[in-house]
Amino acid sequence: MFTLNLNGTGVGGASVTTITVNWGDGKSDNLSGTSTIATHTYSTVGTYNVTVTATDNDGLTTVKSLSVTAAAPPPGPDLTMILEIILPIIVVVAIVALLLRRRQKKNLTPMPQPKK
Repeated sequence: MFTLNLNGTGVGGASVTTITVNWGDGKSDNLSGTSTIATHTYSTVGTYNVTVTATDNDGLTTVKSLSVTAAAPPPGPDLTMILEIILPIIVVVAIVALLLRRRQKKNLTPMPQPKK
C-alpha cells in the first residue's frame, strides 16, 4: 500500500481547494478541504507513474509526478509446516490430559454420607 502525505499552499498564499491523485493504474482519488492523505493498493506488480494535481482557490493548477514500484508482498507463513509441528503436540497434550483424567477418576473415593 502506498500513502502520500500532501501539503502546500497556492501561489501568493492562496488556499489549495482540490487535489487529484492519479495512481497510474486507471484509478484516482479526489481530495478536498483539509484532506491531505491519500492511500492506494495496486493489484498488479509493476512500475506506475503517479500524478498529483493541486488547484488553489484562484484557479491556478500545479502538477507533479513521481514513479512508484509496486512489488509482490512477502510470502506468508507456510501453514503446512505449522500444522506438521503443532498437530502432533496437540495430540500428545490431549492424550496426556485423558490419561490424567482417568487416573483422577480411579483415585477418587466416595465421600461418606453423614448419618441422620
